[in-house]
Amino acid sequence: MSAIVFKEDFAPVYLFSFQGEASAEEFDAYIASLDRVLTASRSTGRRFLMVFDATHAGSLPAPHRKRMGEWLKTNADDLRRLNVASIFIINSAVVRAILTGILWIQPLPNEYRIVPTLTEGLDVAADLLKVAGIALPAGLQAGLS
Repeated sequence: MSAIVFKEDFAPVYLFSFQGEASAEEFDAYIASLDRVLTASRSTGRRFLMVFDATHAGSLPAPHRKRMGEWLKTNADDLRRLNVASIFIINSAVVRAILTGILWIQPLPNEYRIVPTLTEGLDVAADLLKVAGIALPAGLQAGLS
């Protein structure tokens, strides 16, 4: 099983679940999945929301962090326009605090939330989609919980 699982069954809500540390090939596939979401949204103009479940994530090696930063910089304008929000599920209070600090210094181009549980993240997703005028995909909460 891959260290990063991508679920797109509930578009326009996309879930990325992280399990352990991703290999270079798995991280490449992750970036390709992000590209597919963004490319599809560019072509349709349909906004989306991403959920990143890092409850069981391993460390993120420096090359992966660098590549992610480059991807965010390259796609900042489209993310700002098309991504309703990014929701990070992180069960460690210490890691949530660290990520919060990082994002104060280097903000994401789009709205984001950092929460401790997937249930809370899906509740936040439902609220943000409603505010954006986007219907909650049927079965989302049951299908991703």
